[in-house]
Amino acid sequence: MALLSTRHPRYTILLGVILVTAFFLLLPGSPYTYSLDTAYPATASLQNAVVQVDNGLPARVRRSERIYQKMLKRREGLIRKYGPNPREVVS
Repeated sequence: MALLSTRHPRYTILLGVILVTAFFLLLPGSPYTYSLDTAYPATASLQNAVVQVDNGLPARVRRSERIYQKMLKRREGLIRKYGPNPREVVS
C-alpha cells in the first residue's frame, strides 16, 4: 500500500503549509493575537514591534470593555445608517 505522500504530493505539501501556519499563529508569544488587533489599532511605529500585553484579569476586563464600547459605537452607526428609525419600531 502506497503512502499518502507518494500518491498525493500536492495534498501533503498543502497540509504541511496549513499545519505550519496554524502552529505559527497559535503560538502563545505570537504577535498576531486577537486582542492586539481589536484593542490596539496598528500605527506606523507599532507595525513591526512586538508589544507586551498584560494578561492579568483587571487588564483583560479593561481591554474587553474597550472592545465592547467600540463595538457599540459601530452598531449605533449602522443603525443610524440602515435603520430602523425609532418610529418604525413597534413596542
